[in-house]
Amino acid sequence: MIRREIIERGIAAAVFFAASVVAASAQTYGPFPPNPVTNPPPAASPLLSPGVPQMPMTPMPASPGPSFSDRVTQCLQDGASIGYGSTDLSGYTRACANNR
Repeated sequence: MIRREIIERGIAAAVFFAASVVAASAQTYGPFPPNPVTNPPPAASPLLSPGVPQMPMTPMPASPGPSFSDRVTQCLQDGASIGYGSTDLSGYTRACANNR
C-alpha cells in the first residue's frame, strides 16, 4: 500500500513537472522594440553642411534714449501732476532729470 502511494505521488510529480516544462517552453520571445541606447543616432541631413560659411552678425547699437530736454519736460509734467508748486517743482525737476 505504501509503495503504491509512493508510485502515485511520483507519477503525479512527473506529470506536474512535464506540464510546467511544456508551459515554460510555450513562452515565446518576440521581436523587441529598438533600444535607443544601443542603436546609432540618425544620420545628419545632407542639406545642412557644416562647411557653409555664415554671414557674421553685427550687434545693433543701443537706442540713445530720450534727450535731456525730453527728460526735463517729462519731469516737469510729473512734478506738476504730483502737486508741487513753483518753488518745489524746480528742485524736483532737476533731481528727476539727472537721475533718469
